Amino acid sequence: MVDAAAAGLLQGDEALRYAADLTTDEQVRDAAVIITDSNRDRAHHWRSSQDVAGFTESGGDGSDALRIDEGDQRLPVFGPVPRADDQTIATLDGGLVVRASGYGEPFAYRPEQRPAMAVDGDVTTAWVVADRADPIGHFLTVSTTDGTLQLLQPQGTGANRMITSVRITAPSRSTPIDVVLGPESLTGGGQRVAVDAGASLTITITGIGPREGGTDTGPSAVGFAELGIGTHPEVVRVPVTAVAAADDAPTAVVLTRLRVDPRNRWRDDPEATLQREFSLAGAHRFDVTVALQRNDRAPDAVLDRQQGASGATADRRLTGVPAARGRFAADNDTTTAWTSPFVDVVGSTLTVPLNGAPLTTFDLVQTIDAQHSLITAVRIAGGGATVDLAVPAPDAEGRSTLALPAPVAGEQFTLTVTGIAASTTIDRRFGEPTTLPVAIRELVSPAIALPVMAAAGDDRCDDTLLQIDELPVGLLLTTQAQADIAAGRPARVTTCEPLSLTAGTHRVSTANGLTAGVDVNQLVLDDGVSAAARTPAPQVTVERTRTTRTATVAACPTGCWLIMGEGFNTGWSASIDDTQLPPPQQVAGGFNGWWLAPTDNPTTVQIEWQAQPPVTYALIVSALAVLGCIALAVGRRRRWTSFAPPTWVATPPRLDRSLWSPVAWPQAVASGVVLVGLTGLLVSPQMAAVSLVPALAMIAFRRPAIAGATALLLVVAIGARITQRQLAERFVANAGWPGLWEKLHGPGLLVVTLLVAASLLDRAPPATSTHQPADGRNAV
Repeated sequence: MVDAAAAGLLQGDEALRYAADLTTDEQVRDAAVIITDSNRDRAHHWRSSQDVAGFTESGGDGSDALRIDEGDQRLPVFGPVPRADDQTIATLDGGLVVRASGYGEPFAYRPEQRPAMAVDGDVTTAWVVADRADPIGHFLTVSTTDGTLQLLQPQGTGANRMITSVRITAPSRSTPIDVVLGPESLTGGGQRVAVDAGASLTITITGIGPREGGTDTGPSAVGFAELGIGTHPEVVRVPVTAVAAADDAPTAVVLTRLRVDPRNRWRDDPEATLQREFSLAGAHRFDVTVALQRNDRAPDAVLDRQQGASGATADRRLTGVPAARGRFAADNDTTTAWTSPFVDVVGSTLTVPLNGAPLTTFDLVQTIDAQHSLITAVRIAGGGATVDLAVPAPDAEGRSTLALPAPVAGEQFTLTVTGIAASTTIDRRFGEPTTLPVAIRELVSPAIALPVMAAAGDDRCDDTLLQIDELPVGLLLTTQAQADIAAGRPARVTTCEPLSLTAGTHRVSTANGLTAGVDVNQLVLDDGVSAAARTPAPQVTVERTRTTRTATVAACPTGCWLIMGEGFNTGWSASIDDTQLPPPQQVAGGFNGWWLAPTDNPTTVQIEWQAQPPVTYALIVSALAVLGCIALAVGRRRRWTSFAPPTWVATPPRLDRSLWSPVAWPQAVASGVVLVGLTGLLVSPQMAAVSLVPALAMIAFRRPAIAGATALLLVVAIGARITQRQLAERFVANAGWPGLWEKLHGPGLLVVTLLVAASLLDRAPPATSTHQPADGRNAV
């Protein structure tokens, strides 16, 4: 609804009905139809305000994640059980189904790392799992293959961990395939593995190890960039719920790409492109509006070409900041700068054009402050020669002069950062020490060619950004739109020609902004919705009490909706002249609505909150219970005060040998049965099988204290395991930290059942207490 309003399709006084709320025979009176890609089937958690939405799933009830995710507390909008037809869902081309036990990190949703990324044919994306967590046991399932896998691990992520072994299982074979992954799984086409053709597979991570060259500041996620089973792009299908509107009713389609702040270095856009499928009930001729914006993560060369600029380029820069790209290191302006990323500083390379003169010496001017690291060594390559240079300590302005042992000639040279004096900060996401970036404000030499800006272009028709039904659609990029895009401002453009679509299913595809330099953020197709005539709403006056509303509606000859702008709840009821209206309908984004029949006279509607009486009765009962508790606490009862208080003697726990004395067989058997039974009931059948070992020992030796000793040893082992892994993996301390030890939850509960079994038999001698009432009578 927000997207439709932003596109100018809504004015705020409409009665908006959701197709999923309508019955199959309910007529939509003279309604316009707006199709959106909202109401996605996806996980949602409420643990924080960021990264709360999961990836778009395949529809219906349940989750596409194959392990229970306690944080997933999605709230269906339409009824207790969602229907796929009412939802925006995602499927893979060709019918392939790929799912996983998890993705991203345990405490946040990163949908850009979903399982579909392992089969999309793009090695720059990947399914990864267990960032800052334990990936052993996580798995990926594939519905079918052609008999060969090409397992390629994530590329260019700075990961410091890799998968060293996997186990591949299939229903078609009785024995698993254990695969050791080597260097070939890290590069090129990946490591080849032969499997059963046509069979579904489960690929389980069984081993991990360090990855050479990794720069991540904590235990990185692991996974696969590609499985080598072909290219299967993901297509997002919008809701297809049928509505009883006319085929030629005013219709609009609003499609919006999911994206994140480009400066958020921990995230990528959940959708690199718009890939949508929608259906039309009739033919339409659409006015088209397309929202375009510069992709601030596109490579330097792409953004420079977009601006018609030449100059130096960098192979990396501060994430999502175009003003930090390479050309600002050699633009004869010390107020601008190339800035490296966080962490991945060493290895950053600038390619700098020369003007034909040989490079013999140059000044390197850095930014010197508490927010930057300092370059101490560089490598210069050009003219077939390479030389490593130490960077002298900069002066107060950040300037260091470097002399080359031999002139560098040619069209360009490269400068690679090979050493830094690192300054660090604490990462706000994981709380880890993180290397701050370096910045070069200027490379100064008469041999360096300065950037050149091309003149602004004319209006042009660009057919490389949008396709509908696999046919290119030209977008009219005016001079102003081109200038807005180059400057990073949003631009709204139209198509070069009108767009006509027939009834049926249509598919939209857009270019990837990382290669095009421009993202298509939204597509709006409008056939008469924004131009539709609006019937003026009748005047309404409202009188209200705490639980009632009295609305007087002016005459509405064609009928109208009365919308009460409070959260939708069936506890509200409405009546006219003591005649009950049907229950409220969900209207206008989650409010209460009642349809009023046509009338030429004012109508008075009585609205009452009928859920209040049970709440009031419950409050009265609670108040009476509180008063009763107070009376019991402070009241005096005669038969209690007539006795002297008893004297109780606390017996401390004994650790003598009597604890280990044998007990009778029935008692030993009872303790063992209780141990196994409680463990199976409260923990799991697997833990119940483990508990058989101490249970049998208790029975064989007739010593229930064995359960207590086992609990003590198990507590020590659990504590040692947590300590060892925390020291080795350096897990970040946050609210998700307890979830890292999910595998130890069962053994921890086993400790409890062991202690219960050990304490069942109290062999302490019975305590004797003889106290006499104050008047000398026997106590009863």
